[in-house]
Amino acid sequence: MEIRENTLHINQHKGKAASSETIQFQKTSIRERSGWATEPFTFLGEKAQRADGCRFTIKPPETPESPYNSIWVVRCLQDVSFQEALTKGSGYWLAQSPKGEVIVIESNPDEQGAVIEWGGKGWVNTWIAKDLGAEIIDITEPPYTFNTEQELPIDDPSVSSAFWSEYHKLKRDTLL
Repeated sequence: MEIRENTLHINQHKGKAASSETIQFQKTSIRERSGWATEPFTFLGEKAQRADGCRFTIKPPETPESPYNSIWVVRCLQDVSFQEALTKGSGYWLAQSPKGEVIVIESNPDEQGAVIEWGGKGWVNTWIAKDLGAEIIDITEPPYTFNTEQELPIDDPSVSSAFWSEYHKLKRDTLL
């Protein structure tokens, strides 16, 4: 997956054909946090009714004392599907399925654009950038609403200790 100008190119994956869609960034909706930012976009044309998306940019960590190398940890509250891909930099996608399985997928520069598909109620996930920072493209079907996900505090007891252990390990390892 990659964005060139105002076109999102989606690679062939899981038997789905490659495609290109015209998008429009919602510049008034850019949201910056400590070390990362979001840029929501909408699809133009027929797909606009079915999906929308967001570009996440995670800055490289500056010092171990300023470890802002990840986006928020969220729990999916609705039955939606996500397609996500790291398009610049490198990092880890960390997730916990509704059954409690902890999943880690490492994305490096030579794997950029590979699509990760996940979704449904109960999933928990985040992205953790390595030393170069990261850019992630996220597509949500149906379109994202503010009650699609719930931001979770770090070490929230409703998420398994195995997830938090992996989260802290990855953050520590990427800051060394």
